Amino acid sequence: MFPRRMFHDIEHPTDQLTGDKLNFFADSIEIVNTKAGTFYDYEIETHGSFLNDHIYFIRNAIESGDDNRLLGINKQTINLFKFSNLFSEDDLFINSFFKDVFKVINGIKKIELHKINTKKDATWLLGELNVIKDRLTPSYIENLATLISTLLRCSHTLSYHRDDLNYSSKLLVSYYFLSGFPKTEINNFVARVLTMKVEVQGERIYCQSPLPELLYKRMIEHNRNNCLFNKKLHDDINYYLKSRTLNEQYIGFSYFAHCAKHEYTFWFRISSFAMQEDIEVDGIELLNVSSFKKRYPDSIKYVEDFLSIHRSVLAKVVTSAYSQDEAVFKSLDKLRETIDGLGDYINGRISIDDSQYLGTGFDEFYVNETGGGVFFDKYSIRTMKNRRARVKKNRLSNKTKKLEEILFQAKGETDKFNSTALYSKFCDNLIPVIPKTLSGRFPNKIGISSKVFGMVFLLLAIEKKSFKFSTEYWAFNVMVNSFDRSDKLGTTEAVLRGMTDADILVPLEKINQEINHAHTSYRVRKALYFNKKSYYKSFQYYLRVFAILNSSRNVGEHMNNKDELINRKIQTSIHGLLKRVFDGLLFERGRVKYQSLTDDELIIILIEKGLEKTSSFFSPKS
Repeated sequence: MFPRRMFHDIEHPTDQLTGDKLNFFADSIEIVNTKAGTFYDYEIETHGSFLNDHIYFIRNAIESGDDNRLLGINKQTINLFKFSNLFSEDDLFINSFFKDVFKVINGIKKIELHKINTKKDATWLLGELNVIKDRLTPSYIENLATLISTLLRCSHTLSYHRDDLNYSSKLLVSYYFLSGFPKTEINNFVARVLTMKVEVQGERIYCQSPLPELLYKRMIEHNRNNCLFNKKLHDDINYYLKSRTLNEQYIGFSYFAHCAKHEYTFWFRISSFAMQEDIEVDGIELLNVSSFKKRYPDSIKYVEDFLSIHRSVLAKVVTSAYSQDEAVFKSLDKLRETIDGLGDYINGRISIDDSQYLGTGFDEFYVNETGGGVFFDKYSIRTMKNRRARVKKNRLSNKTKKLEEILFQAKGETDKFNSTALYSKFCDNLIPVIPKTLSGRFPNKIGISSKVFGMVFLLLAIEKKSFKFSTEYWAFNVMVNSFDRSDKLGTTEAVLRGMTDADILVPLEKINQEINHAHTSYRVRKALYFNKKSYYKSFQYYLRVFAILNSSRNVGEHMNNKDELINRKIQTSIHGLLKRVFDGLLFERGRVKYQSLTDDELIIILIEKGLEKTSSFFSPKS
């Protein structure tokens, strides 16, 4: 629909300050979307999703009747609340619209942990969280769009609002990603808000720009009902696009929330299962292949190979979603739940072939690979020899072999709830028993396990190096994909080619000297000047990620309760974080000074290093 570039080049017809802000905002959306969950700077979280997580865990703890779990969840919730920038006194979003809610927020933060240890206390805390949620979330996206519009249109310089625009881009990406929008759609948001293009295809009318809800619904109903071309509707859409103010245009960032989900129909193969006749279970139709061929004789030629698997039954799943990737994920999840129940009923194991599916479109069938729902950065670097050369290819120990197997298994697991359990297993197998002399330096009375802290400190031990490398990698791709627009980076094509000709990444110091581009320079300097404040934000982020992973695993195991939104958020970040820990362990293992140590001894040393990065954040009695 719209070309994807490494940076945007929007020219505003009357006010280039607004154009510069739009460029920066669009670039921020792109990088947050691409690197979602990998570092604090690209965290996927909103005020609402944070509150939903902890409301969910407290409710499950109350229902469990387990006093120890209830006490732990109460402590964890209050402390993660304290450690969240989203609910700090200087939060831009809350300060802009809901200052009155700070009274409730501060009331939670002031609670003494030893005084919140009963079911009555948990019920009170649950009620306070719901008060905040009910205040913030009903008009969340509308208020966020208003904030974005204000930042884009105000007379302040771009440098004055860079951090605010970056923060707003994180919230916008998080809101829509967690709502189920695919990354490709989110990357196009700015282009769609700016476009005035209206297309007519036959009798149907399509507008790429987001429309106010009533106008959007008129267009959707017209197209769904296959009505004759509606000139009045066409004129109304054009009039709106041409007459809208800048504020109305930027408020359009909230209009994507009105987008209708599409209905998808998929067929999956079920093996090791035979039926005398076709059946329907929980709204899912199960057909023998012979029945399918009789029902759809004209379409068999397109999918003959898919139907040729011996002893297969086909399961028809209908679901609604914003994108096909999301629909496949939801369909498989729904099918597994039904098939697991059917397997229990017949006392046997039934297998779903989740490598492929049959889809329908325009009255024909097509076969697609599932792809596992994993997103990849389309811009790959030509080589990373300098990085690979430093990682020693030593023989893996039994421990690291096992960790590699778990990580590989989790990556390939198409049931995302199962993969979350495997990621928890990876953490359990990675972290050794932490000596009391070390764990005694962790913040105590916090309701969060030493193993969670162990994972956090392992990441912090390699954080600065990892963040710098990730930014160098990204900046290299900006340069090698921008020879034709070198002037926009404040340099020449010759300089860019000279910097990127070698088979090594360009140091951040060099990029900072040669490149003069608002967004690229902003990202490079954030990595170049990584400081104590940066470590603290990373500490807060990783603590949230691994505490949520641990709580989600416990709820799943003990109460067989699964939350799709929490799992989606975990899946966004967890594999990349654990892979970074694993690679960091192998990298450190290659150092001469560590080669005589066992894996557990090395891990303890790295945990201590990570703890040292945060020693000024809290006292041992905090």
